[in-house]
Amino acid sequence: MRWGLFWVACVSWIGVVVSAWADVSPQLSLDGEQAVVEVDCSQSAARANRLLLGQNLPVSISGIWNSGANGINEACEILVRGIAPSVIRFPGGGFSDLYIWEDGLSVELGEAAGPQDRTLTLSAAPSWKRGGMARFLGPLGGGHGAPFRFLGTEKNVLVGLEKLSRTYPAGTPIRIDARPGQPRWFQNAFGVAELIRVSEMLGAQLILTVNFSTGIDRLGNVSTMASLDQRVKRAMAWLAFMNGDVSDHRSLGSDAEGNDWKTVGYWAGRRVASGRAEPLRVVYWEVGNELFFKSEVGNTTADQYARGFVRFSKAMKHIDPGIKLGACGMTDPFALGDNDRRRQWNRTLLEIAGEEMDFMAVHPYDPSALSSQVSFHSESWFKGVMTGASQALDRLEKNVVLMRECGPVGKQLEIVVSEYGIWPADSRNPRDFSNIARAVHDADLLMHLLKEGWRLRVTMATGWNLQSTTETALIRHDWSTGSCISRPQYHSFRMVRQLAEGRQVPVTVHCSPLDSSRFGKPEAGRDIPVLAGAAFLGEGDLLRLMVINRHLSKTVYVKLFLKNWKPMGKAVATVLSGPSASAHNEDLSSAVEPTVQEVHIRQDPIVHSFPPHSVTLMEFEAESRRENVP
Repeated sequence: MRWGLFWVACVSWIGVVVSAWADVSPQLSLDGEQAVVEVDCSQSAARANRLLLGQNLPVSISGIWNSGANGINEACEILVRGIAPSVIRFPGGGFSDLYIWEDGLSVELGEAAGPQDRTLTLSAAPSWKRGGMARFLGPLGGGHGAPFRFLGTEKNVLVGLEKLSRTYPAGTPIRIDARPGQPRWFQNAFGVAELIRVSEMLGAQLILTVNFSTGIDRLGNVSTMASLDQRVKRAMAWLAFMNGDVSDHRSLGSDAEGNDWKTVGYWAGRRVASGRAEPLRVVYWEVGNELFFKSEVGNTTADQYARGFVRFSKAMKHIDPGIKLGACGMTDPFALGDNDRRRQWNRTLLEIAGEEMDFMAVHPYDPSALSSQVSFHSESWFKGVMTGASQALDRLEKNVVLMRECGPVGKQLEIVVSEYGIWPADSRNPRDFSNIARAVHDADLLMHLLKEGWRLRVTMATGWNLQSTTETALIRHDWSTGSCISRPQYHSFRMVRQLAEGRQVPVTVHCSPLDSSRFGKPEAGRDIPVLAGAAFLGEGDLLRLMVINRHLSKTVYVKLFLKNWKPMGKAVATVLSGPSASAHNEDLSSAVEPTVQEVHIRQDPIVHSFPPHSVTLMEFEAESRRENVP
C-alpha cells in the first residue's frame, strides 16, 4: 500500500473509533488502544469447516498409546479428548520419509518363550533380515512394550536372543524397533492399528503421508537407494490396507528388488486381522514431506519430485480412484528448493504434476529465523510472531493466484495446511516454541482460515503437533515420568474449537494498525490491525465471538455493537493471556491457563477491554433479536 493510501486508511480508522467512543462512560480508564467491533447477526454464511481443526501425531515419540492397556495413555487421555482434533495427520513431518508402515503390524509369537530360550519362533516369517531391537506388546509388555535384542532371522525364527526377563505365551504380538538407516529411537509400538483406534475414539478423519524417499534395500536397511518402484508399491499396499476389500484380488505386483506385494485383498485381510473389519475410506493422502529442504531425508529437485509424484498418483488411484492425493509445496509460492538453481518449486510442480494433484500441502511457519538473525526473546521477534499469521495468509493467497495461472484447466486444486506454527529454527528450548505468543499466533491463523478458507482454497489444516516429546507439541509428554502437561497453544486451539460451532456471521473491526518495525515484516501492502475477530452463531441462539489482541503491551478498549441481536444481561468471556508474550508452562504447568469471567452487560453498545497478547472467546445467549444498527 502506498503511504498516502496508508495514511487515509489510518485516518479513517481513527475517525470511526473517536466517533464511536464519544459517549464512553467516564469511569472507564482509556490508557490503551481503542477500537470498535461490529457483529452483524442478521447475516450468516456457511457452517464452520471442522476439517481445519486437525493436528499431527508423530510416530514413535507421541507417547499417546498404552500398549499394555490397549488404549490411550491415561496420563494424557483427558487432555487429548479435551481438544479431540477433527483430523489426525500421520506419521508426521520428516518421520514420513523414514517410515516403513508395515513394520507397525505385529507378528505373533508362535511358541511360548522365556528366560531359558535363545531363539524365538514366530507365527510367520518377518520381513526383518537383520538383527536389532524388537519389543513384546500387550498386557505383559507394559505401556510401550518390553524391548529385547536379537542377532538375526532364519525364516520364522529370531536367533541370538538376549535373555528374557519373563515368559511370554504364544500369540504375544512382537514388532521391530529401528531398522538400520532409521534413528535409534525409532519404534513401532504405536502403528497403523493403534492409529485407527485413536481416530475412532476421537471421531477424527485421517490424512496419511506416504514415504517418498526411502525403502528397504537388499540388506534390510532403510535406504534412499531403494527403487522408486518399491516405494510406490509400499504406498499402494498401505492404501489397500486402509481402504481395500478382502475380496479384491487385484495384484500389486513385484518391485525392482523382487519383493512380492501380493494383492489388495491380502492387505485388507491384514487390516481385518488387526481389528478393523470395514475399510476406512481414508480420502486425503500426501506424498513425502518438505523434500525441497536439504535437511529432509531424500531431498530432491522440483522436477524429480514432480515426476515421482506422478508415478505415485497413477498407481495409488488405480487402487482407489476416490482418494485425494497431495504434493508437498512451499509456503512461499516463488521460492526455489535447496537443490534447484533456476526453477521455482511450486510452479514446476504445477506444470509437471498438476493434472495428477488434488491438493498442495504447505507448512506456514511464520516467522522462521535463526538466533543469529534475531533474539528469540526480543520485542522484534515477538512482533514477528504476532504478525506471522497475516504473513501466512498473504502467501496462501499468492499460491491461489499461482494455481490459477499454472494449474490444470478446469480443475480447482485445494490447499491443505498440513503443518503450521512458529520456527525459532536453531533453538532447542521449548520456551521459545510454546508460549503465549505462539498461542495467539495459532489462534489467529486458525480463526482466519475458518473465516476465509473457502476463498484461499484451504480445505484442511493440521497443526504441529498434538502430543510428543518435541518443543512444539500442544501436549508435552515426558517419557521419563510418563506425565503430560498442556502448553499455551493447547488452550488457544481448544478455544478456537469451541468457537467453530454453527454458522459464521460477519465481524467488522475498526482499529489502528500495528507498528510494522518488526522482524519478519510481511510483504509490503498488507497492513495488520491490532485486533482481529470472528463470530459464529450456534445452536440455541448462542453467539460466540473471538477477539485477538496482537499488541504486545497495550490493552484495547472496545465498543461492541451486536446488530439484530439482544443479549441477556450476562455474557461469559474466556481469556487466555499472561504477564508477557514469552509466558509458558514448562516450569509450572498451570502458569498459563484460560480464565473465565462473567461480563455484566449494562449498556448498549457493550464496552469491554481485551488485554495485550491475548485470545478472548465471548459467549452471548440471546434475549431476543432486533434491528440494532450502530
